[in-house]
Order: sequence, then C-alpha cells, then structure tokens
Amino acid sequence: MRERNRMHTMEPRRILIVTPDSKLGGAERNMALLARFMPKDRFRFSLATTFGTQDLIRSFHEQGLAAEEFRFGSNPLRLADLYSYAGHLRPHLIHSFLLRGNWIAAQLARRRRVPWIASERGLDILRPGWKASVNRFMLSSASLVLAVSSPVRDILIARDRIPADRIRVLHGGIAPADPPLPWPENWPALPRPRIITLGHLRSEKNISLSVRALAHARKNGADASLTLLGEGPERAAIEALARELGVEASLFAPGNILNARNLLAHFDILVIPSKEEGFPNVMLEAWQAGLPVLSTDTPGAREISGPGEAAMLVREEDFCGALGALLGNREAMRARAEKGAARAEEFSIHRVVEQLSGIYEDVLGNPLRINSKSGAP
Repeated sequence: MRERNRMHTMEPRRILIVTPDSKLGGAERNMALLARFMPKDRFRFSLATTFGTQDLIRSFHEQGLAAEEFRFGSNPLRLADLYSYAGHLRPHLIHSFLLRGNWIAAQLARRRRVPWIASERGLDILRPGWKASVNRFMLSSASLVLAVSSPVRDILIARDRIPADRIRVLHGGIAPADPPLPWPENWPALPRPRIITLGHLRSEKNISLSVRALAHARKNGADASLTLLGEGPERAAIEALARELGVEASLFAPGNILNARNLLAHFDILVIPSKEEGFPNVMLEAWQAGLPVLSTDTPGAREISGPGEAAMLVREEDFCGALGALLGNREAMRARAEKGAARAEEFSIHRVVEQLSGIYEDVLGNPLRINSKSGAP
C-alpha cells in the first residue's frame, strides 16, 4: 500500500498500447475506453498499430494522445520506425493485445528493458498448434497475462499451457451512455422491427446466420430489416446469400461506423451469430441502449449473460426460430431488455479502471516480484 501511495505522487506512468489492428472492433473500442477513463494523473497512454482503418488512431488523437500506425508488413523499414517511436515515448510499461501485438511487445519490452502485460480477448478455438506454441513462448517473458473472461483464461491454461497463476481475469467494461445520435440522413428508412448485427465480416463471426434468420423471419410474416455494421472479407459472400434468399432489399450494410453504439437506440434487437466469442462487449452496449440480445450460446456470451440469463442464448441450429419467436413476442423482448440493462450495470468501465490501475501499479512497483509469483522464467 505504501508503494502504491508513493506512485500517486510521481509523474504519470507512460503506458504504450500495442495492437495489430486500428479498426474499432470490440477489443479496440475497449482500448479507447481505457485511454479515456484511466486516471490521467497516474497513467499516460500512447498507441502503436500495424494495419487497419485508423479509427482507433483517431480516437487516441482526439484525446491528445500519441498514436501511430506502422505498416511494416508492406514496408519492413517501418519496423525500425516503430522501435524509434517507442524509444521516443520511453514507456514504463507495454500492454499488448492479440497474437501479433504480443510478438511486437515482446521485442519492444526486451529492447526497452521494461515490463509488459499481454491481454487475450478471443477464444480462437481453431488456433493451430504451432500458433499456440509461438504464443506460449512469447508470453513466457510477459509480467502478466490478462484474460477478458473465465472461458478465455481456461483455454489459455488448457491449450496454450499458460500457468494459471500467471493469468488474471479482467472483464471488458462499458462507459456511461452518451446521447443517441440522430438517424443518419443518408441511411434509408428501414422497416421495423429493425435487427442489427455488429461485427467484422469474417468467417468466425458467422454473419450469414443473421441473413438466414432475417429470411426466416420475413418468410413467417415479419416486415423486418437487418443492418450489418462492420466490414471484412466475407462481404461479397454475405451479399450473394442475401440475393439468393431474396432479402437483399431488406439488408443494409453501410460498413464500419465510428460511433455505432450511439445509433443502437434506433434498432429493436441485437443478434450475435458468432461461432466463438471471448467477451462480446457489444452485448453490454445493446443492453445500455435498451435492446434485447439474441446470441449463439458461446462461452463469452454465456459469461456476460450471467446466471439470470439476461441474453437469449441458443444453439446455432435454433437461431432462426428463436429470432422469429422473439420478434413475435414484444413482452418477451421487453423483459430481456430489462434484464440486460440491469446486467450491464455490473460491467462499469470505472470498475475495470480500478482493477487495471491496481494491476499496473503492482507490475510497475515490482515487475520481478510479479514474474516470480507468476512462474515466468
């Protein structure tokens, strides 16, 4: 405690966030929230990314924080620029996200001789053995590994063989609600009920299931529409499926939207069709906006939903029927939304900030002690 109080009187500790992608997915939105809400008198964030839409970069810049993208995949010389950037920032601690972020952070931490923390947010159930081995090797030099949920912790222990005492669970959080944005002028007047799915258009997000659920609902009499907020390699296949099922006129896919959470209040239900989720933050955002949530029964969704079953969780094969049943029962939708709103309050960003601040101070106060406790070599 004496050590922690002493740190409060020092200059802010410089934390360099390293993550591969600068798009604003769930993990990246959480990083932006942490940069916004972590106490500025104790921690000063900066950011390095390697590819993406630069939405996360802009979010940091809006807060007056250093952020830069280094696309060394297409220009290897940019890796040297990244090392120079870290040297200029002189971070006290590096905090990485995702596999490529872990690799970069391990190199930077070794060069800068500073501790680093790795965050794991996804289950990545299909990760091949060689990737698990690489991740395990890299994480052996981390001061600590943060798992976004208990299922992520369990898979890190079972698959990646990370010692349990080197892992702490740190859930994602949600900020106080901002005023809803108006319906964008360039968006069509979509029919209700309005279904929405947020997520990258990648195979593991299983967005095609949302399209099939829309087709099923319309076939059974619902004048529904589906909005997809996100971008990715599956877009063409999703649009082709919508044409095949005859629902292309009811599908709206405007791409990535920077402030998507502030538009959720204009919709009636959020659906999450993913094959796997470590901690789908968008559930919390939907509940805060007053929406019920229908999700495939993934481990991360189950943990957020909690023992009171705030979300409706179903098997993939039951998803289309479950959506139709919910859309036809307004009372059930209202009850789910109320349960969700109460559950979302348990994941306040302020609680996450308090926990992460303690973790940072523990590592910065004595990184060798943390490594010794956690069993790292």
